[in-house]
Amino acid sequence: MKNIILILVFVTSNLVLLSQNVEDSPKLFTEAVRTNFHKYKSQSNEAYRNGDFERGQFLFDSLVQNQLIGSKFNDYTLKKEFPTENSK
Repeated sequence: MKNIILILVFVTSNLVLLSQNVEDSPKLFTEAVRTNFHKYKSQSNEAYRNGDFERGQFLFDSLVQNQLIGSKFNDYTLKKEFPTENSK
């Protein structure tokens, strides 16, 4: 019985630690844009359509300050291709 309780405590504590790491990791830039761009686009289009340029600028600044700053860029690795004998 003690072993089962010990195992449950160990597993539960590891799950708590893993969940904290997921919450602390920064949001990816592409995910931040994907989740917020539609709302920003519709509201800013409405503001600019009504001639409210101050509101449009506020919406852009808000998107950048509250959603994009602090996000992490995706890891894109570019590969350099070397010419082979067949491609000469």
